Amino acid sequence: MTDRYPDHLCTQDLLARHWTRTLIDRFLPEANGSEPVNHWANFGTTWTFLASRVFEIEKTEEFGKAFLRSWKGSMKGRKPE
Repeated sequence: MTDRYPDHLCTQDLLARHWTRTLIDRFLPEANGSEPVNHWANFGTTWTFLASRVFEIEKTEEFGKAFLRSWKGSMKGRKPE
């Protein structure tokens, strides 16, 4: 969740939820807001998305299939521990 918008998730939050940038581009092509990044190495903008919107997308069958494909791709070549 973001400081200014507690009901929003930022890109880093989505990545922490194991979304890929491809999934973000496909299912969330339009951001709901933005926040400035005040870091010495990055003075850009981080995009924010309504948490309720993200949760609804995650419930869809289409997202589930795409998420599973991306997860399987990221696990390719790895052996279970």
